[in-house]
Amino acid sequence: MKRTGIQKYIVILGILFIIVLATFFHFQIHFENALSLRPEPEYGIKIDFWRILFEPFFGPLLYTNRSLYTLQELPLALLWLVIFYVFYSVIQVLRTPRNKKGIAIEKLVNLPLVLGLCFALFVLILFVPLPNNTIVNHSKDTILVTTHVHTEFSHDGLISQENLWEWHKRNGFDAFFITDHNHHDKTWEFVKDQEMGRFPGNPLV
Repeated sequence: MKRTGIQKYIVILGILFIIVLATFFHFQIHFENALSLRPEPEYGIKIDFWRILFEPFFGPLLYTNRSLYTLQELPLALLWLVIFYVFYSVIQVLRTPRNKKGIAIEKLVNLPLVLGLCFALFVLILFVPLPNNTIVNHSKDTILVTTHVHTEFSHDGLISQENLWEWHKRNGFDAFFITDHNHHDKTWEFVKDQEMGRFPGNPLV
């Protein structure tokens, strides 16, 4: 079997192995009481089958998408990928016994492609809606509320007010507070729109 055939075989086996691990041995999620540190059985997580299946592939994107300062951290992470590619290319050129110039030109020509892929990955992480888990509230005696969220009107927020409301509705929240920085007018307009019946009152803003 040729080397390329063996490499393809290893890649396919690796992907199958990851899918089996993600499907049958995924990490169990549960809610805990922040004071007692005991599980909260009234709350659960609904995990879509496709989310479990593709978790190894979506996981890194979702992880970076939840970084603290996404707009600052992601470009730096992608810059490190480019630096790694350049470093790897230099090593390859130095280790090649002949045609160093040709390989160096080839790596240089591929650099815009790497930059383009990094930019596409950046856009994917920020704007493509990836499959997510949803919270399930089985209790009739408690309400689910978020007390601190930001929208695109804050420097550290990326989501629109409408999409934020949709997210809380999809996750079974009863209410949420918008705590934007220095943009209370925009939040107040959104609250007034709900009071005027322009969109449903649950979850309450």
